Amino acid sequence: MAVNGVNDSSYDTIASAKSRYRELLQDKSISLPDDIRESFGLRVKITGLGGEPTIPSPWREAESITALKGLEASIALALGRKRYPELGEQTAEIDSDHATAFLFMSYLSTIDGFGKWDKRSVSKLKPTDIHQAQSNLYRRLSANMYETSVPGQYYHTHGSLEATPILNALSLPGFLPNDPLPSYEEICDIIQAQTRKFTPQELDAKTDSLRQSGCIVYKQANFLKSPQGQALSAESLITCTKLESSNPPAPFPPPPAHHTPSPINPSDTRPQLLSGIRVLDLTRVIAGPCIGRTLAEYGASVLKVTSPKLPDVPYYQVDLNFGKHTTDLDLRDPADRAKFERLLDDGVDLIIDGYRTGGLERLGYGPHDVAKRFQQRGKGVVFVRENCFGFSGPMRERSGWQPIADAVSGLAWGHGEAMGLAQPVLPPFPMSDYGTGELGACAALLGLYKRATEGGSWELGVSLTKYNLWVMEMGMYPAPVWEKVLADHRPEIEEFKLGHLANFDVVSKAAIKSMRRLHGERFFGDQFMCELKGVGFGEPGIIKTCRPVVRTSGMRNGWVVMTRPNGFDEPVWW
Repeated sequence: MAVNGVNDSSYDTIASAKSRYRELLQDKSISLPDDIRESFGLRVKITGLGGEPTIPSPWREAESITALKGLEASIALALGRKRYPELGEQTAEIDSDHATAFLFMSYLSTIDGFGKWDKRSVSKLKPTDIHQAQSNLYRRLSANMYETSVPGQYYHTHGSLEATPILNALSLPGFLPNDPLPSYEEICDIIQAQTRKFTPQELDAKTDSLRQSGCIVYKQANFLKSPQGQALSAESLITCTKLESSNPPAPFPPPPAHHTPSPINPSDTRPQLLSGIRVLDLTRVIAGPCIGRTLAEYGASVLKVTSPKLPDVPYYQVDLNFGKHTTDLDLRDPADRAKFERLLDDGVDLIIDGYRTGGLERLGYGPHDVAKRFQQRGKGVVFVRENCFGFSGPMRERSGWQPIADAVSGLAWGHGEAMGLAQPVLPPFPMSDYGTGELGACAALLGLYKRATEGGSWELGVSLTKYNLWVMEMGMYPAPVWEKVLADHRPEIEEFKLGHLANFDVVSKAAIKSMRRLHGERFFGDQFMCELKGVGFGEPGIIKTCRPVVRTSGMRNGWVVMTRPNGFDEPVWW
């Protein structure tokens, strides 16, 4: 049996990634200009070791992220041709292993040698886990897949970043005594004893009434039959709407007199694609911040705005704040609103919204509000939205996170069944987070291209669940290929007892251990990493992070601003 032109017995991830990339370029539901489909897209080269899959997941995640990095590169080449025509016909290259490492880069990063699961990193981080959603195991396990009163049916509860509401809804206290705190297994038993009192639908009604995150754990076919599944199936992978047409095509800012070198390669003085482009990054955790990180690779001036009253995951700021200034503003406070509006009016080009759909609208800063504000300024605005459930259907305004998207879409059930289990299992790593963040970066570049060529203001949208549906469209690996991958990773699967109660951390720890054993230097050397000095993380503050994946022939990619915690800077452009 051949899959994407490759025989099962010699499956090659590179060949599959190239096929997926060609499909992306020809996807008519995405508003790609013809010159990107027919010209610039052909100048992207996908390379790498290839061969059999390396991540212990039956879904073709590595191929999907490589294809998206190719899409990013093709749009960047088109923008580069418009901004720097003197550079001639540029090309781009994507290393598939590098793109794969991007999917779990926070598990490769370190701060002064300490990784994500090393408790010694905690003292170097800003304490933004203000409700102990990450640091307290009981509250952490409010986010997990649990059995319900219906045999064989599961519900993914999620305490988001404040676990008390959902725990209380299950007649459980917000905190357990720490003398000592029960074990992982004991905590799961405590919570699951309560979820088993309710049907999935009853748990979902409780979650929705509290405006909390959570979902029924569907099989793919059942989700696609649901109202939300049907609505999301009809959405484009990247939604795209023109908000106004009064502004003319927007010229790029004048090239800087002197290109600021990147510490990644100080001798590289080539121009950057997005130098002078101002981006407001209104996001938290992974997918949304990933969009701003990628735009900063191209030289954009990215200012991340977070509320001092809202929690965030401390460690992800180490990786995902590269290239950004960061500031705290409470958009419900009149004084902070005035500061935010000065940022808007001082030349903002692009806004990234990673909050619950409708949240910024209620504050008066939704896409239509901003487009109207700038209708006569002579330069439109690009508004990129990232959420969990998409932009239509009954769940569009519900909050959600990566494990929720994995559970609701059928990705987790498919993973568990592929492992030979009659239960769902979360895939390792926040792959739909990083994948959706990459999709959002493509959307942002596409919006800037449309603003530069067609004028007006643009709203583009991406979602975690739609990303998962797109990944699942490729199908699973051929049976012989997956059976070998499963056998290779079996020791860690059994050691960590992977099943529906293995949360996001457990499945990722198992995968890291097996991938280190099987693939060693391929992913865990330094070829895709760089070490740079951060600010605000203490001394010496040396951060190891994943390098930019896309390489172009005439422009350079690399941050000129070093990573820092949230809320580090004043709310001003620089």
